[in-house]
Amino acid sequence: MRAHRRLSRGGAQAGVLALVVCLVAVMAQTPAMAGRATVTPAGATGANGVAVSAFDSAPVVVTGSQVPDWSAGPELTARAPQGPTNYGTADSQRDTPAPLRSDCYQADPRPDVNGWTDPDHGDHNCFQSNQLPVRTLPGRRGVPTGSLRAYRWNGRGFVQIPFQVDTRWEHYISNNASGFAFYSGVDEELTYTFDREGFRYTTNAPFDPADPAIVCRAQPVGGGATPDPNPGLIDTDEMAFMARDAGAPAPASGALPRGIVAAKQVQVTDPATGITRYVYVMQSAAAGRGGWAVPMAYTADNSPYVRYSRDANAETFVASQSSYSDYGAAPKGPVCTPQGQPVVGQGFKRVADGQLALDPPTYVQRRPLDTATVRSTGYRFRFDGRWLMDDLRVSPDGAGLARADYGPNIIDRFKGRAFQQSPGGKTPCCGYEDEQSNWGGSSQLMGERWGPVRVIRVTWGADSGTNVVRTDTFYPYSIDHGSELRVHPIPPLDGIYTQWDMAAGQITRYYNPYNPQGVPVTGINPVLYGDMNAHIGPDGISYSSNDTVGRTVQSANGGKPVQVGHPDNATCTSDACVYGSFNVPDARFSGLASEALSWDELAGPAGTVVERWGVSQITPVGTPVAAVEAVPYYVDDSCFDDGTGGDPGPHLAPRSPHEPTTWGYDAGGVPVSPAPPGSVVNQRRCWNHHADGTPYNIPGTATYDPAKPPERPDAPPDPAFSPQGDVRYLQGDIATHGLHLLFNTESDNAGLTVPVDEVDAVDHQVVLPGAQGNVGASYSQRFVTPPAVVATPWPRR
Repeated sequence: MRAHRRLSRGGAQAGVLALVVCLVAVMAQTPAMAGRATVTPAGATGANGVAVSAFDSAPVVVTGSQVPDWSAGPELTARAPQGPTNYGTADSQRDTPAPLRSDCYQADPRPDVNGWTDPDHGDHNCFQSNQLPVRTLPGRRGVPTGSLRAYRWNGRGFVQIPFQVDTRWEHYISNNASGFAFYSGVDEELTYTFDREGFRYTTNAPFDPADPAIVCRAQPVGGGATPDPNPGLIDTDEMAFMARDAGAPAPASGALPRGIVAAKQVQVTDPATGITRYVYVMQSAAAGRGGWAVPMAYTADNSPYVRYSRDANAETFVASQSSYSDYGAAPKGPVCTPQGQPVVGQGFKRVADGQLALDPPTYVQRRPLDTATVRSTGYRFRFDGRWLMDDLRVSPDGAGLARADYGPNIIDRFKGRAFQQSPGGKTPCCGYEDEQSNWGGSSQLMGERWGPVRVIRVTWGADSGTNVVRTDTFYPYSIDHGSELRVHPIPPLDGIYTQWDMAAGQITRYYNPYNPQGVPVTGINPVLYGDMNAHIGPDGISYSSNDTVGRTVQSANGGKPVQVGHPDNATCTSDACVYGSFNVPDARFSGLASEALSWDELAGPAGTVVERWGVSQITPVGTPVAAVEAVPYYVDDSCFDDGTGGDPGPHLAPRSPHEPTTWGYDAGGVPVSPAPPGSVVNQRRCWNHHADGTPYNIPGTATYDPAKPPERPDAPPDPAFSPQGDVRYLQGDIATHGLHLLFNTESDNAGLTVPVDEVDAVDHQVVLPGAQGNVGASYSQRFVTPPAVVATPWPRR
């Protein structure tokens, strides 16, 4: 998040707030739609004939606290708060007493393998240590987590099921090299023992003139991952399996498998149907050389549910820096292209004989690509960067791992915004931030964990949110995107957005509790009000909006925005000027309740996604506060370019509102934008809109006029139309939905090392085959009332 450089004067804020409040007050006089979706029974069948079951698609997670006699209990950890650190100003760590100093601090850093000396004293992304002499209560020891297995009873005996133990413990995280470390400090982070910790990959092999690109292949410093500091199971450790793998209760006479020394019966009950099933978690006896008598039947390599693979070039160092250069502040070094070619001028130079050599004065901030793919039985999900999540494809028959029969991409990408919805505005706090140029260039991969039941990937950092953490957890049929927002106060106008932009023509209908019959997804905005463009300043006021009210008002005003005076974004440069795109929720469309109380369903022939958001703040009254701050967001407007993305067409000018508006064919016959000189010039346009910007007359849309001939929607855009994407179209928002944090009170834990006010959110997604109809209520209900889990000793004495 971009720290504010200055705040606009109160008059400007009050003026825009008045404009927004008045508009909301007028529109809110129209009652919210009373219709609520009918709960579709679990086991509904979509139009494609694929049976779906909300219970069978649910994961079950049992924590160590639910088996207290096997657990060492809760962790006991603490770390003293850290004084403000900003190496660009002074080396405050040097004079800090050793017990309070950063564990990663180097008083006298030496040149690294590439000859670069770190001015930030090696104090980049760091796991700081627990400062207590113990981690758990003396006298208690948990069972070895590596000994645990899970079974179901098949009527004749116990058979192993896919089962995964993920140990989870308190970390203390910091990045004292980042430009906002003086505010962020050290934060407590409850997260996992990882198979790989990406932030450690900051070095490389020595330069080799015969293979110059060897310095672009990332290697870890201090080992690839931190071992679990707890020798056995603790309360926060997690044991995961799928509800579909639970079975009938075992008879008391059932014999334990050979090599098993203890067992727990885990009763799993679906609150929606009352269906009860059982899984048996068992402890293997030890075997020689630290092994176990009973091997795991399912591992990450043979998982029937989910697989994770990093790209072959995922370790390649590329230039990576936020547009606010000191945020994140990765170590510097030479970089290559994603294809592995050394970049002259960014760490490399040509010497007299034409050979490549290192060039330390041109070193740049660098990070590995960290690209990867998650494949499951139900879907395929793509990471093209740490914050760049831009591909979700659904298997029509739940056989994705076996058949690789994933359909077309149904999303454009995840989009994150801070302080402005789109580039080119001016708000009371800070500059425009996006998920690509800002958050991707200021983050590191904290860690990755993969097993037979789920894949976990954790990303660390987002500009001035130095210790913002996002945790993505992938199950066979669902995905959880969790986030811990630790950031400075943000005044109203325009807050933070976290949202998903869908693919034009692939998602065709949107449902929520207020639209149980669904509304068409066409890129023609269906909301009544709330999608505003505003300007207020000494030069005047203007207002327009591409929604039902805005279209009506502009039509009555000759197609022009309503304005007073002579407002001009280009010439209004004083602190009193505020302008840009602003959004408030339409109560008729999304309701007045917090998004935490609602669900969304995005449906189309190639796939369906059901989502439910939750948000909370860690204070005694924090969750009600968060509920006021957080509201739902929905925009389906193919003419609204918010600054990133590739669908319907690509946004080609990063962080700029000045997008190329033409396309043509180059000398080789390849489509390109802007149109090359001398070529036939074609205008880029909004999907499902005419070249003059007017929407197609599509039945069922908000602008449909039955007195005019109906028009058919455009076909789905073709991302292979050109190397740039489908340049015939402009970038736009298609069923873009998510959470809008209108403002933020302090959420960076006030400089303490325990969570006191951070805002935590989670976006639960269930991924289903296409053409399901309205199943949003039934599939999202398990995030409100999850399967009930009770663990008891077995056999009972």
